[in-house]
Amino acid sequence: MKKLPWHRVKRLKRQTAAQPLQQYRHCPACGEGEKQPVATAPLLALDDFQFFTDQHGMNRADHHIVVCAHCGLLYTNPCYTPAGFQQLFEKAGLSYGHTAGRIIEQVEWLTQHFPQTQSLLDVGCGNGDLLKALPQTMQRFGMDVDQQVLNDAAQRSPDITFKGCDFDGLNDLPQSDVITLFHVLEHLANPGDFLKRLRQLARAGAALVVEVPVIDRAAETQDRDIVGFFTIQHLTHFSKISLENLLAVNGWRVRSAEAMDGYNGWRVVAEQSELKQTEQVKDEAALQAANAYLAVWCDNVAAVKKRIQTLHGKPRIMVWGAGQHSEYLALLTKLFRLDAEFVMVDSDPLKQGQSYHSIPVLAPEQVPESAWLEDDFPIVISTYGGQQSIERLLKSKGVDPLRVLSLYDRTQRY
Repeated sequence: MKKLPWHRVKRLKRQTAAQPLQQYRHCPACGEGEKQPVATAPLLALDDFQFFTDQHGMNRADHHIVVCAHCGLLYTNPCYTPAGFQQLFEKAGLSYGHTAGRIIEQVEWLTQHFPQTQSLLDVGCGNGDLLKALPQTMQRFGMDVDQQVLNDAAQRSPDITFKGCDFDGLNDLPQSDVITLFHVLEHLANPGDFLKRLRQLARAGAALVVEVPVIDRAAETQDRDIVGFFTIQHLTHFSKISLENLLAVNGWRVRSAEAMDGYNGWRVVAEQSELKQTEQVKDEAALQAANAYLAVWCDNVAAVKKRIQTLHGKPRIMVWGAGQHSEYLALLTKLFRLDAEFVMVDSDPLKQGQSYHSIPVLAPEQVPESAWLEDDFPIVISTYGGQQSIERLLKSKGVDPLRVLSLYDRTQRY
């Protein structure tokens, strides 16, 4: 009978990558510290963070959140270099995404606010689902950095024009009436430079739709997720004021703004304005909002730690999920320091066959049926957005619910 490959945790020694993975940067909004990086004590520091599965200790970086003393912007510093971003996130795979319902809402909103639009460009279009859902009478363009995803999208939707996009060196832009940036700006190392270049290349009179999560709403919209607002893939952490500041100094004037229901999304419509350097309004409330959010986040971490404590004394533990959530568990709880053997399961093909801190990562179908039905090891669900679907899958396999450790009472996906 096939047995599970149980292993003890062995964290690989951190190695220096061939190219620097991180570098310090000045404030991406006001440029403070441009001549010399500002030594600011971080609001949040997670050192030696491993990005997904083992890569000989060369996929580790320090995750620090700082606040600009000049304008109040919250941002990640040090920041990933272009080579670092590519190396660190190459195994991200299915770790990120959005719900189908969000696409429906975006399409309804766009058709309501821009009923006469003849053409639309979606920057950061991914697989093109948003564009595909828009009326076919509209001329639709999609741009993204992931060429493989674009190739697949073009095959599925030949009536849509897709184009590769270098966010740091944007030099061409399909001309359109509306440009959308849904949850893109917070991922960019140089969001101001990108917005300025976008302003210069866009059609005169084009409307820009930007949506980002904002720290103003982080505490009120935060559920129980220990990854939370300051997630590793976000490089700039906006507030309502800092977003408007950034748009203003790079040639965009906010025309309207609104909060999205049910999740942390701040959606603005902007129009082109004169390119001129103006004195930015310092966001005095951003630090206060960040501290309020971090207090909620610490409570979330404490609640998860309490559930992890129930695993003490268990000789073998299965962890379902080899994404960033498991690394948060590794750094913030004692899960992987327990005196136990582990095996991991993940539905992402990029992670299957790999290892995480020397723990083998299996596909769900590689787990013998006897392990689901007869063994008594606990199964920790290490994910937030996918918790409910995994609970349903385990139930369908006949797993005793008492063996399943869910870390959250309820979950909500963007």
